[in-house]
Order: sequence, then C-alpha cells, then structure tokens
Amino acid sequence: GKVKSITDNVIRIERISYVGNEVQSSESGESKEETPEEVDLLTDPSGINYVDMATGLVSDAPKEGDEIYAWVAPEYMASMPPQVNSYVVLTNAKEGFHMPMYTDGIEKAEEVDGNIELLDTLNNAKWTVDKSVKPVLASTGKEVDFSEIKKGDRCLLWSENFMITTTSTEMPNIKTNRLVILK
Repeated sequence: GKVKSITDNVIRIERISYVGNEVQSSESGESKEETPEEVDLLTDPSGINYVDMATGLVSDAPKEGDEIYAWVAPEYMASMPPQVNSYVVLTNAKEGFHMPMYTDGIEKAEEVDGNIELLDTLNNAKWTVDKSVKPVLASTGKEVDFSEIKKGDRCLLWSENFMITTTSTEMPNIKTNRLVILK
C-alpha cells in the first residue's frame, strides 16, 4: 500500500489491490461515499525489518508517500482502521521488481549436490541455493552462514519465476538467488 502517515509504532497505509495486472487504489472507488481502505501496520521498533525489494538489503524505514509491501499477521483487530502486526516491510516496492516469497516454515538446510537445499513446509517447496550465495541477516545487513537459519525463522527468498500448483504431489525444487533471514 501507499504510506499515509508514520508514528512511533504505526505505519498507516492506504491499501492497494491488484485486479489482473491493473493496480487499483482504494481511493479510486466508484462511489463517492466510499472511503479509502486504510490499515495500521503495528511495528516494534526493536524487531521490525525493512528490506529493499529490489536489492534484498536492509533499508531505511519508509516515508509518507512511499509504496510498500508488508507481510502481516493473519488476524485483524476490531478497530477502525484495522490494525495488524507486521513481520517485514518491503520498501522500494515498484512495478517490475520481482516479489520475494515469505516463509517461516524452513525445517532444515542441508548440502545436496554442491548446493544448499532448504526444506520449506509452509510453501511445500525445496529452495535450492548456490553455495556462493550467503544469507543476509536483516537486523545487521551482514552475510551469515546457512547454519544461522533455525526452524521457525522468518525468511524472504528471491527466485526464478515459478508456479506451484495445488494438484502437484511432488515438492517443487525452486532455484533461489537471494535469501534474507528476518532476525
């Protein structure tokens, strides 16, 4: 969404949805009586991760007017506007940049045929990473070893285009070129 305002622990966004390939802002409703759909992203300054969508590197907090993409807890609080806890906020969210996948379901990382293979139970996938690629720790921006990934860690993975179908019985093996550990 588009950042409307920022306070100490809240980023208020105007939610943007996509219909086909068209971006539809909640401001562009057909009825003049409609109000923009706003959502408050609750942030913990000591634990929020800001990651540049284009580079996968740690970024500064967004500013008013920036477009961002956020992974959030699935539940909304009963307030107006809705409030939700944020896991990670992607900055520099521009059309044409490849969206990473989010997971907190990495079960294990192991070496297979000279690559690192990550078993992801959330997305029912195996992510294959060249050993020359090093995960980046979001809190520091530093490269770390794959041993830093612990079960339940939140991660972002950038990969080649792929499609996971619900009819597939085999876990797809997806080539990954960038990994950020959100801790």
